Amino acid sequence: MLLTALVLMACKTPSTDTDPVPTLPVQGTADTATVFTGDTGPDVPLIDCTNLPTAPFPSQRIEGGRAYHGIAFDGLGNMVGSDGSSLVKLSAPGEASLWIPDLSRGEQMEYMADGDLIFSASNGNILRISPDGSRQVISSNVNAYGVIIGPDGFIYTANQSTVHRINPTTGDRTVYVGGVSTPKVINWSPDFTKFYIGTNESNGAIFVVETDPVTLMPLGEPQLFGNTSSTWHDGLGVDACGNVYVAEFWDRRLWRFTPDGDRQLLVQYPAEQYGHGISWGSGIGDWNAMAIYVPQPYDGNRISEAIIGVPDRRFNGGVYDLIE
Repeated sequence: MLLTALVLMACKTPSTDTDPVPTLPVQGTADTATVFTGDTGPDVPLIDCTNLPTAPFPSQRIEGGRAYHGIAFDGLGNMVGSDGSSLVKLSAPGEASLWIPDLSRGEQMEYMADGDLIFSASNGNILRISPDGSRQVISSNVNAYGVIIGPDGFIYTANQSTVHRINPTTGDRTVYVGGVSTPKVINWSPDFTKFYIGTNESNGAIFVVETDPVTLMPLGEPQLFGNTSSTWHDGLGVDACGNVYVAEFWDRRLWRFTPDGDRQLLVQYPAEQYGHGISWGSGIGDWNAMAIYVPQPYDGNRISEAIIGVPDRRFNGGVYDLIE
């Protein structure tokens, strides 16, 4: 069976570790790696949604890398994050290198299908960064926190005011979803029939919008999907079974919601280890496709891993079989 249960959560012990950011070598050419496909066959892995591991889950630090509010994985087995002023690549735990220096602090980021990185800079711009490190401004004054790439290749952003859809070539942007007062983090269901929105609303509200799976266009108004115990959502992910994961600041928690909206507490973080952003491992090299990786800006921009036993909705290019 593909999935394995892991228990015991890291102890809630305050950290006093304040070691400095290491000096990093300049990024060179990464080695290629084999994509993880699971143990049910080389083409179509099997995921058992009826027998997922249960919480609590361990959360452990990944040595060497740095990340502020977002993490992205490239196609060569590198984890990419920001140390607050530069982009850092981590090819394996403890093997970090400086990729792009002197880049403004950013929010979330994601790779496009062509290998370019979409990066929401703290100055409000959406940047497109090529593998060689060259960059261009796609759209300015967006001020986005949440960033995700749609299957149509367009960029979708949330800036605590508006959810935009941005053309990656022209930079033109339109309002994608309205009617939510503080949209901050966003994602789709695996079949693209639902679009989820995490917020900064005082009751911890998460919204869902029905969408056309072909055009991706909204089919109605946002509806309440669920609530976290408190407010300020900093990450929203969706797994291959359609479960929704939300990182919530005020109670320092990571929640999992079933597609029906029932919630379960997955991780209770110590204050300084609370994770912003939710990214599954790529399954390439050392990055576990069954684990969530989160930036920890209050703990020196470090990174933690929680192995939850189910992959991202985009696992294996979205080609997998489910036991439901």
